[in-house]
Amino acid sequence: MQDRFGNPLDPAVGFARGSLLAGALDEFRRRAHGLDIIRAKVTTAGRDRLYNFTGHRREFLARNTDLSEDLAEEWIGMPLIEKRFNALAREHFGAGEDAGVALFNRSAAGIVSAIIATVPAGARVVAVASNGRTHPSIRRGASLAGAALSEPDPENGPDPSDFDGAVLTVLTRVTSELDTLAPEQARAIVAMAKAAGSPVFVDDAYGTRVAPVLLGQEKTMELGADWGITSCDKAGLGGPRAGLLVGRPDLVDRAVAQASELGLEARGPLVLGVLRALESYRPEILRNDSAVARQIAAGLRKRFGAERVLDLCMGPTISEEDVLSIALYGRDEAAGECALVPAEASCILGMFLLEDHGIVSSNVAERPGARVSLRLRPTAAEVERFGGPDRVVEAVADAFDKLRPLVGDEEAAYAKIFGDAVRP
Repeated sequence: MQDRFGNPLDPAVGFARGSLLAGALDEFRRRAHGLDIIRAKVTTAGRDRLYNFTGHRREFLARNTDLSEDLAEEWIGMPLIEKRFNALAREHFGAGEDAGVALFNRSAAGIVSAIIATVPAGARVVAVASNGRTHPSIRRGASLAGAALSEPDPENGPDPSDFDGAVLTVLTRVTSELDTLAPEQARAIVAMAKAAGSPVFVDDAYGTRVAPVLLGQEKTMELGADWGITSCDKAGLGGPRAGLLVGRPDLVDRAVAQASELGLEARGPLVLGVLRALESYRPEILRNDSAVARQIAAGLRKRFGAERVLDLCMGPTISEEDVLSIALYGRDEAAGECALVPAEASCILGMFLLEDHGIVSSNVAERPGARVSLRLRPTAAEVERFGGPDRVVEAVADAFDKLRPLVGDEEAAYAKIFGDAVRP
């Protein structure tokens, strides 16, 4: 498969590789440069001049008394908070009192552990996500398990035969790009998988809160799935980064046992932090964040065109291909004026937003393998601190103005992505 510019897509990550961001090591170096910029800005301008627009809230809400009472301690503290932690987790997912609960050091760790623990080598896994946005951790989990992965297109109407022989079905109803499945689609997929004897795992990193609060859909376990996972630092939940898994006790136990062998489970301090985040979670916080972020989306759509800016429930997204299209507007790409692939253009746009405006976005700060589109998912408080939605729109427009001269200059593009690092 190719992107709209004719670049071959890397199936592992879903975007085209270029000469600059050619692999995971280059993405790691890109992130290192982004962190260098953050460090320098804190030193010269102070922490208040940085603004988290990543959509990740990685707070640690433990109280002083929690620490003085050793509630983060592994052997004595954990038994004291386990009952309340499990009850809040089940409520968050709409699960029954007998549901199992486990915490992993991130959602991807829980997904990989769940697949490896339940899928034998040579078996078949079915993954269903809108627009083919299956998370890379699902593909990697299937690969590590030695399983075949099928990805039927939900828009074409999955057929019951798609699930025949599948030992696991992974359903993603809200992707990391905020593509969503309609409630009837999700219910039909669960029903077909269950009829075929396939347990259903829901990758609900965003969906556990976005679906019921913003889309009026069921909670995760109310779908009839067997188990599911959510991210603890997204969509109104305050962090820290972790993956919360709830569902059939036998399946949850197998996943956490596998994670413990691989060092992917979460330990005491993370459990305590997520407990306090669950206690503090309020749906109205998510609704307010969504309303303000969508004002930014409206301004960007007016500036760059509704066809190139997605107005999603948690804020605007401009795909990496649309980032490059906007940067090339009025230029003849076929005449050789473009030296970049879309992922590289999107990264440069994020670097300008960070360096010139203090906006931290995921296409700069995330780790290798993450989506490379420009996704702005700030909290309402961060937007107010920055100066309001209109000022965010102007910052993005300014970053595009500075990106345009670099799309035909590979050396300048390299310097912007990696800083002073010597080119290998």
